[in-house]
Amino acid sequence: MQADDSITYNMSVDKKIILSIVFFVCGLAILTVLYLKFFNNFAPSGKAGLSVNSSYGQATVILDNALIGKTPYESQTLKPGEHTLSIKTENGNYETKIKLVAQVQTAVAREVGAGKDFSAGNIVWMEATP
Repeated sequence: MQADDSITYNMSVDKKIILSIVFFVCGLAILTVLYLKFFNNFAPSGKAGLSVNSSYGQATVILDNALIGKTPYESQTLKPGEHTLSIKTENGNYETKIKLVAQVQTAVAREVGAGKDFSAGNIVWMEATP
């Protein structure tokens, strides 16, 4: 009867080892999927986002002395770094330095009036955090 006990014991150990390996591989697969789903999105892609809005009608948006569009303007493919942003309307213009950061959306809302007393606005940037 000892021969039968030894065979049963060996089969039971083999099943435990196989089951442990299957659980380990499944756990590793789940961790890999979670990493790719949640953490890989935060890797810098090298592109920055910018949106520009103007309250007093449509305005011309100029970035580093190059016309990039009219308001409302939005892009997710700009080069990160310091830039000169100009917003021009028929009433006046506004110019400022902004820093665009990879994987960050910068939003500029500006009311461009006839002068400083008639102008207002804000610059906000939003970035994803883990």
